[in-house]
Amino acid sequence: MFYRDVAELRETLLKPKSIVAAARVDKIADNCENIAQAMMDETHFPLDADISGLTRGESVTITPAGKGGVVFAIDTKQAFIGGFELDIEAPSGTIIDVGNNEEISDGRIRFTMDYDMVDRYIHGGGRYVISNPLHCRGGRYIQFAVRNFDSPVTIHRVSVVDRRYPVEKFAEFTCDNEGYNELWRRCRHMMSTCAVDTLIDCPWREMAFWINDFLVQNLYWLELTGQPDLIRRSFRLALSQRNDEGLIPGVCPFDGKEIHVLFVANLFLPIILRDYLKFTDDTDFVRSVLAVVTDIFHVCQSYGDNEGLLTPPGKYWNFVDWSYLFYNPESPAYPLNGKNTCVVNWFNVLACRALAELHDDNEIKNEFNRQAKALTHAIEKRFWNDQERCFFQLHEPATKDEKVMLADSFTHAIALKSGCLSEKLTPHVREALSRDDLPNPELYMMHFNIDMLAEIGNYNKAIKLIEQYWSPMLRTDTPTIWESNVYQHGKSALNGVGSLCHAFALGPAHFLQRYVLGISPVENGFARFKFSPHPAGLKEVSGNVPT
Repeated sequence: MFYRDVAELRETLLKPKSIVAAARVDKIADNCENIAQAMMDETHFPLDADISGLTRGESVTITPAGKGGVVFAIDTKQAFIGGFELDIEAPSGTIIDVGNNEEISDGRIRFTMDYDMVDRYIHGGGRYVISNPLHCRGGRYIQFAVRNFDSPVTIHRVSVVDRRYPVEKFAEFTCDNEGYNELWRRCRHMMSTCAVDTLIDCPWREMAFWINDFLVQNLYWLELTGQPDLIRRSFRLALSQRNDEGLIPGVCPFDGKEIHVLFVANLFLPIILRDYLKFTDDTDFVRSVLAVVTDIFHVCQSYGDNEGLLTPPGKYWNFVDWSYLFYNPESPAYPLNGKNTCVVNWFNVLACRALAELHDDNEIKNEFNRQAKALTHAIEKRFWNDQERCFFQLHEPATKDEKVMLADSFTHAIALKSGCLSEKLTPHVREALSRDDLPNPELYMMHFNIDMLAEIGNYNKAIKLIEQYWSPMLRTDTPTIWESNVYQHGKSALNGVGSLCHAFALGPAHFLQRYVLGISPVENGFARFKFSPHPAGLKEVSGNVPT
């Protein structure tokens, strides 16, 4: 038996807001091997029954038509995480197929690649409540197919079961711009939907704790809730997954595939821990994990050259942001695995700086700060292109045509955040961050672009990025924030499995709280805090921040 060190999930039953599709279907084979494909391909015929009463909590009876069945899809009008309850009275052998997704098209849920979120239940006869208490599903829509019954079926109730981590009090933000208010509400709803027994990437596709996402999710969760216990649990889970070389993978639980060891996630750990300490002043937890975090950092350094610059092993995924795969249409999968990349080395500098802040011993502090300065000098020497006035991602010679592919704005945001840049390059790096000719990151790492633009006072550019990439979502029917909307968009991203609710894309909420409302901790646990609002053209701004 293991002690549960976080709160029990809060369970809420939600009524369907609407029935978005209903139809008769023909019989399919009992031993159908691909139920998801059948649900997408089967012909829909008009349904000679009114099942709208399900949205009002009324019982609905459906008569048989041959040996076929009926399908219907419910819309929750929000993102949910958990599952369903179907109170149904049916003859023995009735088949109930249940699928879920974030989007519906032509009256049916679509499934792509390996994400066939469909479960089959065989009814034993009589009245039962069918549900999925032992596994989690999420999305917005649930499609039911009730099949192969030869006497009337009565559906007494259909509910969405939402199970999420209980939040005592969310941060609040309001202003006289309704677009920003709606953006804030969606970010807050989305963060909550991605919080269960740990912080997960999304409620629909993988429902997994991606440790690299934790770099920003940790900060968003603390800003929006102030609750530390789920962060502690997530952090311990990350440390529990070390492989034989002493590195953590990018996802927990680890499936043993080396490609899922995201090297840079190991460098994120000190940064995450430093942010956690700043918001909580939980020195006991920091001390309990700091030795392991420091050891993982030193394992990373074993892949450094004589100047300390890191080249991750080619067997690991050298992933930092999706933009490196997408932003050059002519070469959408430029191979960075096994490469000595500029941005990974800047994150190494950030890790050094974070460890210097986390350690109490002055000698250790000084050593990490010295290492950060030495690495900065090596990065500037190897990756800075004086002609183009920017950092190139790779140090290998590049043709002029490759410039766009090998340089980006995000790297300059990380360079500025390090606080170690030389005085000579600092103004050029600030300018590069604001340039329009350097590609931006996807929504995930856009957090750092927005954050550093605000830090250097370029609020107009930060707001422009939010308006360009997040505001279009508000003009859609989606109640949450997408995984991608820079190079690929919405559900069409990632070959059709793009998430419409992804908790690493909440950069605007951070911007509105930290810079527009202007509240941030100066000393650990908000013992002293900074109040420096920047209304950014707004007439009224108000809010509160849980500490």
